[in-house]
Amino acid sequence: MLTELTVENLAIVEHARLEPAPGLTALSGETGAGKSLLVGALTLLTGGRAELDAIRTGESRARLEARFQVGPGHRALVLLDSWGIPCEDGEIVVRREVAREGRSRAWVNQASVTVAALAELGALLLEVHGQHEHQHLLHADRQRDVLDRWADLGDERRECARAFAGWRAASEARAKFAEESARAAAEADAWAFAHEELERAELQPGEDEELASRLARLRHAGKLTQALARARDALDGGALHGTAEAERALREAAQVDPSLNALAEELATAKLTLTESLRAVESALDPEALDPGEAEAAEARHALLERLLRRHHRTLPELIAYRDELAARLARVENAGSERTRLAEAEREARAALDAAAKALGRGRRAAARRLEPALAKELSALGLAQAKLAVTFEPLDPPAAHGAEKLELQFAPNPGEAARPLAKIASGGELSRVMLALETLLAEADGVATLLFDEVDAGIGGAVARAVGERLAALARVRQVLCVTHLPVIAAQAHRQFRISKTPAGSRTVAVVDRVEGEARVEEVARMLAGDAATATTRRQAEELLALRKDSPLRAPRKKVST
Repeated sequence: MLTELTVENLAIVEHARLEPAPGLTALSGETGAGKSLLVGALTLLTGGRAELDAIRTGESRARLEARFQVGPGHRALVLLDSWGIPCEDGEIVVRREVAREGRSRAWVNQASVTVAALAELGALLLEVHGQHEHQHLLHADRQRDVLDRWADLGDERRECARAFAGWRAASEARAKFAEESARAAAEADAWAFAHEELERAELQPGEDEELASRLARLRHAGKLTQALARARDALDGGALHGTAEAERALREAAQVDPSLNALAEELATAKLTLTESLRAVESALDPEALDPGEAEAAEARHALLERLLRRHHRTLPELIAYRDELAARLARVENAGSERTRLAEAEREARAALDAAAKALGRGRRAAARRLEPALAKELSALGLAQAKLAVTFEPLDPPAAHGAEKLELQFAPNPGEAARPLAKIASGGELSRVMLALETLLAEADGVATLLFDEVDAGIGGAVARAVGERLAALARVRQVLCVTHLPVIAAQAHRQFRISKTPAGSRTVAVVDRVEGEARVEEVARMLAGDAATATTRRQAEELLALRKDSPLRAPRKKVST
């Protein structure tokens, strides 16, 4: 619930602080005193659009702050947790600044957020039922949500949304396959030609590097042979023979000086190394390894690889992968019929599941609508709309959407003999507020936003109807926090707490002042609402009587007779 609202430099409000009651809070005051500014402040704090001309003249910025208290597990806490914003003891502090240069900034619990994020959070904390642009009831999706909440169709809605997602995924998979199949059929011949060419080439990983090394050797066979021959002759005729002779000499010397044995061993190791080197050089000089026929074959293979690499603009590893990919594509083309059948069957099954889920949801909605219409008629009659009719209409949707297989709309006929038309096109502000009040009264026990703000709910009513509106607001306030901007004393008297908004001169300026009225001050305010500024003893007595009618009013206690 809203525990505190602070407004600075908003139009004629220089500084105002409001602490609403947990139940019903009334905001009263003369026309133009600034009541709408408090409504506007709450709208801004829940993501509404900021107007620069709303900033108080002579000030650079307007500052707004609201404190909300929510219980464990509240949807707002879940949202804040997903944003990584901490929340201690369930208190959510929302701040917003609107600067004259056009910049708007917002914070939630000291963390900076976007205005869009503020709107998402605000929708979980506060509902404003006032001017048309703030009344969600005008939107078809909101009307659908109201009926579903009242009928407790949350499970059916989730199942329908799940089935819709499954059908859409199956439909997209079938459409994508059909598109790919058509493209594949058109390119199948080219794929087959390319695959056959690459398959005949018998490409092997790494063969391009190996072939480059072989060609370098084969292309310089003469030079290579001469160098290897010199190396062989040097090893066989000099180095190896000299090393062997040196080893034998050291072995003889070691008989006299044993310390020379280590050096003799090193020469023995060197002799073995030279022997292995000689064998390797002689192997490299093998005439078969430098066969001219091999050079011709290697050149031909190299030319083939170069041609394939250039034609397909790929490296050898990429070309091998492309060959395998072409094989897979051709296999899919060959098996397209069976895959097409499988995907079509999956789509049919998903559509059947969606139709079944949407049908179950639709049955629940129609049954709920039959119960809701008479219940609403009873509430509307008590709220001064006895001749009005509110009906729920359904327009089929094919295919079903995530929210069901019908478009739902509230049709409203305010007077007998008039054709029912969409609520958004025919209801006045006061009528719409009362319709919303009737719905919220019926929805009082459903899970919803904890704080409701009603503006214009008393437009065009009085007498018994006004009393009924006040009683319903008070009843709604037993399960929700309700703020009501009102001009009617019979409604204000039902409130658990009342604030008076008034204008007062401040030097050459005018400021709006927000005062909590209690005791005699509240009696005076209700009396003013009854008779204007010319309150009399009679209107004060009437005000006391109205305040005493509230069930928890302290004025219900017997009053002592005062002698005159």
